[in-house]
Amino acid sequence: MSAGFEFAKKHEITICGRAYPCDISDKRMLEGVTRDFPRVLQAAQAFCAMDAKLKPGGQDGRSADTMAQEALKKFS
Repeated sequence: MSAGFEFAKKHEITICGRAYPCDISDKRMLEGVTRDFPRVLQAAQAFCAMDAKLKPGGQDGRSADTMAQEALKKFS
């Protein structure tokens, strides 16, 4: 005898090895993504720019220690 009704399996995302339920049609999630994505993108671009400066041959001549301290201030 089979069940007449089954709930659909919920989607999950994995963050640091832990699974979390994720409903991509949830209004609050969509609002959060819409509101926060531009800020997350700006932070990612700033980290990439800083990474490029910290690599050997960086353009501005500042030490890695100075750049690390600036990064901690900026992104804390």
